[in-house]
This record gives sequence, C-alpha cells and structure tokens, in this order.
Amino acid sequence: MLAAVFTGTSLMILGQYFAHQAYPAPEGMDYQDGEQVKAYMNSFPVYVYLIMIVFHQLGTLAASFLSARLDVANGRKNALMIGVIFMMGGLMNLQTLPHPVWMWAELPLYLISSVSGGILAMRYPLK
Repeated sequence: MLAAVFTGTSLMILGQYFAHQAYPAPEGMDYQDGEQVKAYMNSFPVYVYLIMIVFHQLGTLAASFLSARLDVANGRKNALMIGVIFMMGGLMNLQTLPHPVWMWAELPLYLISSVSGGILAMRYPLK
C-alpha cells in the first residue's frame, strides 16, 4: 500500500509541477502569504485545473492498479482503499485552498479511478 500511495502521490505532484510550469506564479510571490496564494489560484485559467484533475486521476488509477497487483488476494479492497484515501486528500485540498465550485465534481472520480485501477489489475494479471 505504501508503494502504491507513493507512486500515486508522485504522479499528482508531477501534475502540479506541469500545471505551475504552464501557468507560473508571479515574480516574487510569497507562498507563506495566504492572500497572495489565493489571488494566484483565483487567476488560474481552466486548463490549469484540468491538468491537475488529469494527474490526480492518473495517480489514483496507478496507485490502485499497483496496490491490487501487489496483493491480488485483497486487490479490490486495496484499490478502493486507495480511492478513499486520495478522495479524502482531495477533499482536504478543496477545503484548504481556493478552487472553483466545479472542482468539487472531481471527488467521485477518485473512486471511479480506483475501481478502474483495481479492475485493470485483476483483468491483466502478471504471467
């Protein structure tokens, strides 16, 4: 499970990196100043949020696939647990940082991605 969470989280961080490369922070922005962070995030174009959503879901899918693949006996349960863990992280993120209201629609996608990762792992076992 730890390897799976690490893999999924790494993909999500990679997505954050790409999103911030596509839309960099203003010169001299202080990340410790909540108002500056809020203003920066409120200025994001839609494509920045879409990049983040894609990588959140890829991370969830990969982590679920890996957790189900590494423990086939408990694969489906592990995959769903990954989805719940990442969905809770997404909920905390939405509550902590400013996001558009439509970003809340991403939350159920974590479960869909985790179930899909588990199904893929069970459908294509190691030979």
